[in-house]
Amino acid sequence: RIWRKCDRVHRRVPAQCGLVKVASRLKQATDRLLPVERALADDITVEELFARRAAGESIQVIDARPRFHFSRSADMIEGALYRDPDRVFEWSAALSADKPVVVYCAYGFNVGCAVAGVLRERGFPTARFLQGGLSAWLAIGGARTRPQAA
Repeated sequence: RIWRKCDRVHRRVPAQCGLVKVASRLKQATDRLLPVERALADDITVEELFARRAAGESIQVIDARPRFHFSRSADMIEGALYRDPDRVFEWSAALSADKPVVVYCAYGFNVGCAVAGVLRERGFPTARFLQGGLSAWLAIGGARTRPQAA
């Protein structure tokens, strides 16, 4: 009898917490992006990005977290620009092809890698995605900021 009660509660918890909805939204956000081969989107470690920025290198840093993820944590890497990953074809023209581009998402998996791959295909050969994403950057104590209110 206790086992049945626990089993019923366990089945209800994901639906109550909204985990199913969050997973569904993440899948929808990443499914819209083009599949990317590993060779198309190289990665960069947070330590390498930190060192290159500390040395004064001018790097275009793009926060490409899906909107629902961005709304949960508005922290950004200092100096980064937020760009909607679903609109990469619209905003990519505003980037400088002469400067390196580093794209990050929350954890450095599908979204950041896919956006960096699309940028490479669109003429940005130095576009790379950040390994571990924003969470890895914050874990090493990297500088962060919050977006300015519009």
